[in-house]
Amino acid sequence: MKTLAAAGIGVVTGAAACRVLLRPRGALQLTSVDVPVNGLPAELSGLRIGLITDVHRSRWVSADDVAAAVALTMAATGRI
Repeated sequence: MKTLAAAGIGVVTGAAACRVLLRPRGALQLTSVDVPVNGLPAELSGLRIGLITDVHRSRWVSADDVAAAVALTMAATGRI
């Protein structure tokens, strides 16, 4: 049981350390994909949709990080 607990603690600690130490500041990424939709009404032509995933607001992901992701998404979709 002690070994299992120690392994679990090690995994959690290691994952957190990698996230903090190996992820450079400003590592926010934007990926753009064109998705063709057959039969799309003309008024929706050129519509851009933004999606933000894996937002885990925490000690390691600040409110500023989340705000930067939202701002980047809004700019990419032409909303600001």
